[in-house]
Amino acid sequence: MFRACRSWNRRQLLLVLTVFAVVAPAAPAQVLTSFAELTAVPPSGSTNRLEFTVTLPDILGGISSSDTSDVSGTLDAELAYDLVGTTPVFNGLTLTGGRVFLTDMTLDFLLGLVTITTQGMSGVPGTPAPPGAVVAGTFNGSSHQIAFDQGTIVSSGLVVDTRDLSVEPSISTGSGTGTIEILGTTLNGPTATYDVALTLPVSSIDTDIVNNITVELETSGSVRAEGSFTVVIPEPATGAMIAGCLMMSLRPRRR
Repeated sequence: MFRACRSWNRRQLLLVLTVFAVVAPAAPAQVLTSFAELTAVPPSGSTNRLEFTVTLPDILGGISSSDTSDVSGTLDAELAYDLVGTTPVFNGLTLTGGRVFLTDMTLDFLLGLVTITTQGMSGVPGTPAPPGAVVAGTFNGSSHQIAFDQGTIVSSGLVVDTRDLSVEPSISTGSGTGTIEILGTTLNGPTATYDVALTLPVSSIDTDIVNNITVELETSGSVRAEGSFTVVIPEPATGAMIAGCLMMSLRPRRR
């Protein structure tokens, strides 16, 4: 094509560029995958602050106690998206790892009748059936989870038990509608860096039998983490060739 370009004059090239801009179809979306390490933002309200409620339905007709735990750590995410121009349109999300940490808690029932404490709890984010679908920046929270596999849950008083999470993990499943959004874009030549935020609502109920007493653990709140990923924006081939022709035509010809 570039050999043919040499015979074009500027008027012909300008005409071709004008027609190309009017009638050429938009560049097809390009399906890409990127990995991002997302870091939990500081706790605020119910964001990165999970509420845990323990209910003992077999004692005195049912007693309960609640406490909150702040979230920190990272979530590793594999992001699938269509690249439309320079804009990523997400269509898939897989949590591939990282580690989420919880601050310790103490739940007290009836002035010490039962006391439950947690120590050193942390877990690994995951997507049991990857990838989780993303539509218009939203996804089903139940497609993702955090498996708490480190730390202990100790109960004393009327209910005596120690649960080692490395032996018996506790699974907190996402719920409701999660979101993934672009916070900002930085373009540097053909390279684009995207700042992203992931919000995963969490809601689960874990039931256990301890000393013939039913223990229900309910978890609620949301996890929000932010990070970035970088991608090289491919240049449309047809546009590049025509631009090359234009540049060649502008070069002074030898006489």
